[in-house]
Amino acid sequence: MDVNMPGLDGIEATRLLKVKYPQMVVIVLTVHDEELFLVNAIEAGASSYLLKDSSSEHLVSSVRAIRKGGSLIPFHLLKSLVSRRTVDSSRNLEEELLEPLTEKEIEVLSRIVRGYRNQEIAEQLNLATVTIKKRIQSIFAKMAVSDRTQAALKAVKLNIVEL
Repeated sequence: MDVNMPGLDGIEATRLLKVKYPQMVVIVLTVHDEELFLVNAIEAGASSYLLKDSSSEHLVSSVRAIRKGGSLIPFHLLKSLVSRRTVDSSRNLEEELLEPLTEKEIEVLSRIVRGYRNQEIAEQLNLATVTIKKRIQSIFAKMAVSDRTQAALKAVKLNIVEL
C-alpha cells in the first residue's frame, strides 16, 4: 500500500481493508519518512512501514519476515518517534493497559520490539512456540492492540520496553 494514491489515500484504504479483512497483512511502501505517516499507518492497521528507497533485497527479506509473523519499521523513524514523545508524569501505566503485563509477557514483548519471530523467541526462552503464541495473544488483549507492530509501538511509548 502506498500512502499517496489517487482518490482514496493508502492510510484510509488500509483502515477499510482491515475492517473488512482483519487478518489481512498490509505493508505500507512509501517515500514518506515522517513520524506522522508512520503513526497513522500503524493506527490504520498496517503491519509494516517500509521506505521506497529500500534495496530490493531488503524489501524481499522484509516480506519474508512479515510472512513469518514479524513486522518492520525503519529504526530511525521509530527512534525519532519515541524521542519526540512527551511523557505526562500524571499518566498511569495502568490507564493505558486493560490489565498489567506479567514479567513473562514483558520478556516476550521486549523480543517482539527487537523484531524477533515467534520461533526465535521460543528458542531464546526455551519454550514451545505454542506457548509464545499464547503469550502474544494475551499481550495483545491486555494492550488492546491487534498486531505486533502496534504492540511494539505502544510498549516503547509507555516505557514498558526500552529500545
